[in-house]
Amino acid sequence: KDALQEIVDNPDDYTSASVEAAQKALDEADKVPAGLPVGKDNVYQDMIDNATDAMNQVLDSIEKKADYTEFDKVVDELENIVNNPDKFTDETVQAAKDALNDAEDISKDLPESAQDQLNEATSQLQKVVDAAKEKADYSGLDEAIKEAEKIVNNPDDYTEESVKNAQDALDAAEALNKDLEKNDENQAIIDGVIQDLVDS
Repeated sequence: KDALQEIVDNPDDYTSASVEAAQKALDEADKVPAGLPVGKDNVYQDMIDNATDAMNQVLDSIEKKADYTEFDKVVDELENIVNNPDKFTDETVQAAKDALNDAEDISKDLPESAQDQLNEATSQLQKVVDAAKEKADYSGLDEAIKEAEKIVNNPDDYTEESVKNAQDALDAAEALNKDLEKNDENQAIIDGVIQDLVDS
């Protein structure tokens, strides 16, 4: 009974079917009155033997749950991407969302015998994390746009050339891809647009 109780007390370590079977066997065992005499000719011996056999059968069929440590870790990383869309490209965020949908289809109750299946699923999810692309740094762009808009919206306070330069810079900012991948080349493009806005 102690072995069965151990299973019931630690449901996260075993498949739900194993936990249910262990609980059922314990319930059946509890129906056998405590303190019954044992012996070959004892009228209660069959009851005791049957309960013991039932518990042993359950113990023989118990399956520990697969190890979800790496799987859960990758799911957390995917959720981090989805929850921080400003830090990652749109394509990356969408891929992470799709991967999380796939992860939801994977049973959270796989037995140890299916560890390879879980590992393969984890590997596929990890590929999405590994391919994640951070978004370039656009900080400063919004503020620079606001300053340039002040010039364009108040043409009487500035020279015609200043207004034209500000409008050109705003047009360039409007045309700028707001989903560029983080790399030196793309960052230089963004920084150039911001500088043009500031200089206007």
